[in-house]
Amino acid sequence: MSEQFNLIACDNCGSSKFATLCEWNDLSRVVQCDRCGLQFVNPMPNKEFLDQLYRKDGEESPYYRNYILERTNRRNSYNKQYHRRLKLIEKYSQGKGKLLDIGCGGGFFLKTAEERGWEPHGIDIVPGFVEFARDELQLKNVNCRSLEELEYKKHFFDVIVLWDLIEHLPHPSNFLKTLNQLLRPDGLLVIWTPNARNSAWLKENWFGYQPLQHLYFFSPGTLNRTLQSTGFRVVYENTNRAKKGFFSSPKNIPYKKPDNPMNKAEKMIHGMKRDLKNFFNPINYISPILDWAGFGFNLYVIGKKTTECPREDP
Repeated sequence: MSEQFNLIACDNCGSSKFATLCEWNDLSRVVQCDRCGLQFVNPMPNKEFLDQLYRKDGEESPYYRNYILERTNRRNSYNKQYHRRLKLIEKYSQGKGKLLDIGCGGGFFLKTAEERGWEPHGIDIVPGFVEFARDELQLKNVNCRSLEELEYKKHFFDVIVLWDLIEHLPHPSNFLKTLNQLLRPDGLLVIWTPNARNSAWLKENWFGYQPLQHLYFFSPGTLNRTLQSTGFRVVYENTNRAKKGFFSSPKNIPYKKPDNPMNKAEKMIHGMKRDLKNFFNPINYISPILDWAGFGFNLYVIGKKTTECPREDP
């Protein structure tokens, strides 16, 4: 095993007993903790490896080059999604206050939050995304620096959101303890991440295990335990889009290639073909049942801060 990988204990419960689930990109393994069931990469890549990975997979990759274009072209569609997410958050929050989006990308979600009356703050590691958020979307409080560098005051935020972020963290529990300190009492932590229960059929071929950036794989049960141990109580939990990964891996990787613009006739024909295909696809009728049973690809959880939980050194 490379010197850039280190054997670690379970981030949830500290156990050192695991069962190997599959190989991880010929570099390491995905294991499951025997005590609490948490799944993660072990041996875990160190900071040097991850820094190299994100530099290599930076702004010149297809994902980053096409992200802004794709979100801009489908702004209305994404706006509807953002309004739905914010409406749900507002159901559990005490009014509208300061909202922090960690991994905010180009700031599209934050712009919608601002339009709904929130005070938006964002962090992203890609300078081009931060520049777009500031220059094009006119968002003032978006930064390309770490939480430690920004030095937010204790209890500064009302809501913190992590869209597709927690699976990238090498020490998720410690990171959540940091967020606990930044949230006011009864503040909300919102998490959206791939659901490890979605791997039940494909197992080692599950799409969620494949990206090099994914280090932890949460199920509803293991994420609930992580939140409880870091000072949060789950007030909302849902899974959706089981068909994305339960029976087969998705064929289209997001932002790999932007859609070609279509005229009205082409859009109509494309929509008819899609609707006809969906009508005869049995997975579309099974998927809602799998979602309801907790096997959806996306795991969506809202946690409410219940206790102070100081951060510990990893």
